[in-house]
Amino acid sequence: MRPDGHELTPDETMLYDLGIYQSLLRTLDELASSGPEAFYRGAIGKAIVQELEGKITEEDLADYRAVERDAIQTRVGDFQARDSTI
Repeated sequence: MRPDGHELTPDETMLYDLGIYQSLLRTLDELASSGPEAFYRGAIGKAIVQELEGKITEEDLADYRAVERDAIQTRVGDFQARDSTI
């Protein structure tokens, strides 16, 4: 949808999607070449902070430490289900 509220034409949609994919490819390339530092202390983190407009700071990202937890497991019929999102 355009900023003015009108639907995108098929050509506009294709160009919009192409822009999103190019941005995603640049981000993945940066992560591949610079590793997690690009996310937590680099350009990707700065872009996230800017996009979230004050909901998170560069210091929040720089100070973050992942916590490893065991996955929750349960049997569902013949399947073993696991979830580690908590």
